Amino acid sequence: MLQVINHTLIKVFILVGCTWIALGCTPQETVPLETTTHSFANSSATLTMPAGPVPVEQAMVIELSLPPLVKPGLSQVEGVSMYMGSVPLLWKENDTGDWQTTLYLGACTEPRMLWRLTIPLIRLAETGAESLSLTFESVAN
Repeated sequence: MLQVINHTLIKVFILVGCTWIALGCTPQETVPLETTTHSFANSSATLTMPAGPVPVEQAMVIELSLPPLVKPGLSQVEGVSMYMGSVPLLWKENDTGDWQTTLYLGACTEPRMLWRLTIPLIRLAETGAESLSLTFESVAN
């Protein structure tokens, strides 16, 4: 009888422990970030992204509004203060005709970093290369 109670208690403790671990592993809610809009000279393009300095290790949505017959090419984010490689960004057109991508910056040994976002523009009616470039700052949590 005592052995059955011990096995039952062990099962209960295992179940409670697994539940506690599962609750601790649930992803934290992402706090909406304040955004800012950047306009570019000689272009009717606007870029909306989190106001700087942007946090690291948190997904950030970036939106791009372009004139008709212009679309963004494969973009990249590169470290300016320190070489961190480049982060490629693919844009998807949303229901309103604007473009959207998600950026996730990794942490670095530097608490503050400068980054450069470069967006090549593809003009569907003409040939020629043009791009938008924006430098922004990140801060470690």
